[in-house]
Amino acid sequence: EWAVALVAAGVGIALLPEGVVRPSAHVVLRPIEGVHVVREVGIAYGAASPSREVLLFLRRSKGATRATRAA
Repeated sequence: EWAVALVAAGVGIALLPEGVVRPSAHVVLRPIEGVHVVREVGIAYGAASPSREVLLFLRRSKGATRATRAA
């Protein structure tokens, strides 16, 4: 919501996922059509002894990332 607050204050624009922003009288929402948008995200986890579940998730997410980039 901080990005939308900056837009409402006239500081600039924000590119946000659809459905994240609630309608407002202070901000105009416009869909971006005809453009392939790619988003890079990171995974944060505790460095001290990650759990088995975290390690499994990391392995699976790396595989999904490779498959997506190859497509």
